[in-house]
Amino acid sequence: MRVLLLTGRLAADDVRKAAEDFEWAEVKVLPIDVAALMTTRFVIEQLRGEDLTRYDYILLPGWFRGDVRKLDEALDADFRLSSREARDLPLVLRKMEEGFVPSKDVPACVLLRDEILRELGRKVRDVERDIPERSWIDVGPVRIARGCRPRVLSEVFADDLSPEEAASEAERRAELGAEIVDLGFHERSPEDVRQIVETVRDRVGDRVAVSIDSGDPGILEAGVEAGADILLNAFPDLKEPVDLADEYDVPVVLVPENKKPEIAVRQLRELVDLCERRDVDYVLDPVMDPPGGIVESIVRYRAVAEEFPEAPLFFGAGNVLELIDADSPGTSALCAQLAVELECSIIFTPEASGKTKMSTLELAVASRMCYVAHKFGGFPKDVGLDLVVFKDKRVDSVSASGLDAERFASKPQRDVRGDFVILTDHDRGVLILEHRCGDDEPLRLESDDGLELGAAAVSLGLLSDLRHALYLGYELARAEERLKSYGQYIQDDGIERYDRLLHDLKILEEVEER
Repeated sequence: MRVLLLTGRLAADDVRKAAEDFEWAEVKVLPIDVAALMTTRFVIEQLRGEDLTRYDYILLPGWFRGDVRKLDEALDADFRLSSREARDLPLVLRKMEEGFVPSKDVPACVLLRDEILRELGRKVRDVERDIPERSWIDVGPVRIARGCRPRVLSEVFADDLSPEEAASEAERRAELGAEIVDLGFHERSPEDVRQIVETVRDRVGDRVAVSIDSGDPGILEAGVEAGADILLNAFPDLKEPVDLADEYDVPVVLVPENKKPEIAVRQLRELVDLCERRDVDYVLDPVMDPPGGIVESIVRYRAVAEEFPEAPLFFGAGNVLELIDADSPGTSALCAQLAVELECSIIFTPEASGKTKMSTLELAVASRMCYVAHKFGGFPKDVGLDLVVFKDKRVDSVSASGLDAERFASKPQRDVRGDFVILTDHDRGVLILEHRCGDDEPLRLESDDGLELGAAAVSLGLLSDLRHALYLGYELARAEERLKSYGQYIQDDGIERYDRLLHDLKILEEVEER
């Protein structure tokens, strides 16, 4: 097999390096800086007159937007789409050796997405294998060390939960990627704490660590007696957790009480010395402050990291995620990047509000995305993982015009067979479609699929008007989107998104101009 890889000047070195272990792959650099900007005409002009018959395949950059089949016809060769990023080329070429044939329509990295993710996982594993064994700390079934990928610690505040409720929520967090489930308590009897910790450990303790988090030493003791794997937290004025960590042979998180870097370092030194005299493993939390103190927090983290170069560090993303009114995916990604650059070993989220729902999953993905990019050089972009949840990185816009639909549209009339009310049950993850007709008992249908609910309404003869059916389908689609993105659904409220932001901005601009 012979393959020719086409690229541009900017990516030339990366493509050559990616192909250097494959004798059957050649690289041709075309006179264009950005390979993704190649056009069909440009490629034809550059390759016309060349002998391409000796190649089985000509691989175009994955971002190529031209007509691949037109290239086949014009140049009498077999053109295919390679990966979008040079970093994925070695995998594509290896898979080609095994018989994989790239597509003319879909980039190879998309077809090989699952394999690219496995490769990413292997990269994380291989980087962590270079961390000295003496640096690792066991936290139940989880291991942490300075410089490892940040492990996600997800807090379940359990003051008002039964043991079964806490275990169910812990299981959900574990499914979302939590590696440590933190049970938080303010006021709960020691017996209740023991039962909750034991139930949670029975449910998830074989795959995730369980931490106990409280300012009450009695609660911490009850939790560690029941099998908690790590204690949160010890402070300069609350050293009892160190005693418990020593007695039960578990690690403890140490937190300074003063925010000035030099004083925080001094306070942590006192706690570290205490732990080392007792042979207690510890994690240092320099404290990530909420927005307004983030820059100062980073300075403090740097000071602590330099003073304790081998100690695992704790990054509390919760203060940032919860105290800024923004969708959490982007904020989670930024927090993960900060945690990676600061070499933190644990990253914390409480999922305390609706806007931070699923932040456990977001941090589990982002920690890997940012870690691989950081360790192998480059940006946390196009590595095979992303947190682009509500938008897309690239959007194809179709340029076309049509008749104004407003001229023909008519609003639905009241359906003689009754009305529909659509409800969202976020706890169970289902939509509820309630049909009401006169004084009859409402009929309720439920599903996590809006299309399925609409089809059921049709099959049951609940609709008599096509316009009403269209309205129902539109509202069910809206409700399903809000359900699955953890948003609030309000029937007949339309889709506003950026319209609301633009409206708010205009009001602010009017005031500012006065």
